[in-house]
Amino acid sequence: MVVELSVWAVIGIAIAVAAGACLQRVSGMGLGLIGAPILTIIAGPVAGVLMVNALAFINSFLQTAAVRADIEWGRLKVLVPALLVGSIPGAIIVSNASVSLLEVLIGAFVLLGLFISQRKAVQGTATGPVAASAAGFAGGFMSTVAGAAGPTFKAYAGFAGWNHRNFAATLQPLFMVSSLFSVAVKELTTDGPLLSTIPWSVWSSGVVALVIGVGIGNIIAKKVSIAAARRTAFIVALLGAAAALSGGLAGMIG
Repeated sequence: MVVELSVWAVIGIAIAVAAGACLQRVSGMGLGLIGAPILTIIAGPVAGVLMVNALAFINSFLQTAAVRADIEWGRLKVLVPALLVGSIPGAIIVSNASVSLLEVLIGAFVLLGLFISQRKAVQGTATGPVAASAAGFAGGFMSTVAGAAGPTFKAYAGFAGWNHRNFAATLQPLFMVSSLFSVAVKELTTDGPLLSTIPWSVWSSGVVALVIGVGIGNIIAKKVSIAAARRTAFIVALLGAAAALSGGLAGMIG
């Protein structure tokens, strides 16, 4: 059954997607943080999250094309397999455990990791393949359970002393893989197709909004310093981890 949405709802989705795509171009992440809550409110939890997953794949593809020169492909060889492996226990636990409790634990640990990783004494202390594998595994787990891997990778970037420009660029193919995997899992584990339940008006306006958002982000990114972009990424990651924590607490209380 196709989800029925008003013209204003489609416009609202387009604005949220454009804003998220713009922020993601500048800081490396943002579409999930902005889009997921708004699209869930407008279209419901199932269709809303699926829209975010699908649009996030397209967005990351566009972002990857824009920043491909800064991507560290060698680091991806470690992060991507670990991310996919980490998503497997995440999927198992989600189907058998309290998601709210997991979100609380993940949000709390990522917040702690973010703050510790900002200390100069620990920056550059986790640069090997073991640390990268651990970060990829944790990112895949968090992506499956809480819908956001960005904060985890931002914490890892601090420990690894990862240059922000390369970090933000390398995140895009990572998000592309995780989004595609999420959509595939949901399509294969449900009774009927989900993507076809979303109106074409949403897909077309969403793709146009992505292109506009990335275009505006390209202009802004050229005018923003690396330090400002790094601070923006930290704030976005902080808000993402806090959202997971507060969402989990609300679920446990409610």
